[in-house]
Amino acid sequence: MKLATSSPERQRDNVLTAAASVGAHIIGWADDWEVSGATDPVSRPKLGPWLRDERGPYDGLVAAAVDRLGRNVVDCLNTGYKMRDEKKMLVTYGHDGPWALDDPADENRFTMEAWGAQMELRAIQRRNRDATIKIRAACWPKGKPSYGFQYVRRVMGGILTRTPRTSACTTTSPASRCWTSSNAPRPRHSGEASLAAEVRQLGDGQVHADRRLDRFPWWYAASNQGTRQIGLGRL
Repeated sequence: MKLATSSPERQRDNVLTAAASVGAHIIGWADDWEVSGATDPVSRPKLGPWLRDERGPYDGLVAAAVDRLGRNVVDCLNTGYKMRDEKKMLVTYGHDGPWALDDPADENRFTMEAWGAQMELRAIQRRNRDATIKIRAACWPKGKPSYGFQYVRRVMGGILTRTPRTSACTTTSPASRCWTSSNAPRPRHSGEASLAAEVRQLGDGQVHADRRLDRFPWWYAASNQGTRQIGLGRL
């Protein structure tokens, strides 16, 4: 089942709905926000300890979708077969009841959804590689420069070099961060949390419209990272 969005809030609602549909309740959450979907589930910081049986007993695994378990067929099947062999439930939103990987029809559907996740990941990787090749051939850097720096072409037709931005402040302390936008608020002493809250309040579209990306060197980048929520449940 394809969702309109994979936001953390939507994923959490889907996990709770899927758990309730099989009469289970959540006893723990594995929120690997900043971890790539291509990472082996067993080695993820939050989900890994559960799969390695380091967090105590649980009766099953609930996810918002198969592609939240992994972004390739091997990782998804390894997790699915582990749940099957240990007689634990594997539930994803949009699938009617727990996955029965002993049933060839259910196993084939699970494999196809995992294959779709792998195809999507490969397409993303291919686009990124092609974009990198194109940008480097044009002598342009990939991505924005680090906070406090700017790209300058010192010689016509030459390569771009990274140099300190003259308008940047001399300190990197969160409590005294400088602002480069004329309509930006004054620095707040509450530090990083207040800046992250402002990013959420503005929203991606507002940040783009105001052209204020340079004000959020870390939090804006983090808001676009792949997110995945996994729920561990008991009957």
